[in-house]
Amino acid sequence: MLAYQKRLQDSQWWPAEQLLEHQLRELARLVAHAWRTVPFHGARLAAAGLEPGRLIDLERWQRLAPLTRRDIQQAGGDLESTAVPAEHGKILTTRSSGSTGTPVTVRGTIFDAVVGKALMLRHCLWHPYDFAAKFASIRRVHGGTYDYPHGLHLDRWGDSATFPFATGPSSILSIGASIAIPTPPPTPNTVCTRTFVRYAARSCDRSSRVMLYTGNATCDITYSTLMITTCGMRNASE
Repeated sequence: MLAYQKRLQDSQWWPAEQLLEHQLRELARLVAHAWRTVPFHGARLAAAGLEPGRLIDLERWQRLAPLTRRDIQQAGGDLESTAVPAEHGKILTTRSSGSTGTPVTVRGTIFDAVVGKALMLRHCLWHPYDFAAKFASIRRVHGGTYDYPHGLHLDRWGDSATFPFATGPSSILSIGASIAIPTPPPTPNTVCTRTFVRYAARSCDRSSRVMLYTGNATCDITYSTLMITTCGMRNASE
């Protein structure tokens, strides 16, 4: 994991031309693999002019139609590779929560998971986070559902593969967690925020700094700022 982190740290400072050249070279390998082993992608790649053995440029790459949720749902097994590289490890199945629409099922590998953990760590290293602080998040959790007001409490931010050093504790709510909705009904984001704020009120004291992660953004804020700016709350009992 640390070796991969070093590669990310080095490559982020490459000149733009070098970075693009590297990206297109790796993209050509991915296109060739998808063409040969993923039935769903053959016709789509051909329509965009992205045949194996041809150099890839951004103009032709941008012709490739974006993969939609409906595409994933309808393609089924045609989106699975028939020759997953053995060195990528065990195949893993992931299902979305369905919080933004119909759930989808996708398959990846141990290598995919390692890359995801490395990117998560890089995201945290890019920001001036206090790794000794408490980390609070609303996200999908494998193996259980953790609703308000109890949630899930851990003694560190995540597994040692993602954070290979000591961290503070963490508190988690499942992404589908809900509380009684006031009248008039708020937007989904308001429900999510109010759920988190009430949870934070139970999990933190007033001197705490909280790492708030919702899957789209992360911020480092004080308890009092969280209470006032997100919901207009003046005390934890509101």
